[in-house]
Amino acid sequence: MDKLLMGLQSDPFITTVIVGFVWPMVQAALDKPWWTRRRRVVLLVAVALVTTAAVWVSGSYPATWRLLVTQMSVFLGVAWSVYTMLSAVRINGASILDWVGAATPGGQPLDELTGTSDSTRD
Repeated sequence: MDKLLMGLQSDPFITTVIVGFVWPMVQAALDKPWWTRRRRVVLLVAVALVTTAAVWVSGSYPATWRLLVTQMSVFLGVAWSVYTMLSAVRINGASILDWVGAATPGGQPLDELTGTSDSTRD
């Protein structure tokens, strides 16, 4: 495990792909019902910038503007693709990201996803 963690900075592509795969689930867990689409996109871009900066600082490659743009593009592309796929998969009419949000504090109430409420239960 240590070798994996120590080697993440050696290939910025691998690091940005891994973070890109994980981030949509993290963002769904952090999501609040009152967040707008713009706020979610700004958060995604901010994480892309932080990830790119962290890989750049810890990386062994020379820092060029092309490398930084490539890393950020890879992260955004992977994260956006994973988000799109997880949004498309539906369980009882709600996306996987909706279910992740319902399972975390501050997310959408589970009753809204299942269509049940206290008044309809016996």
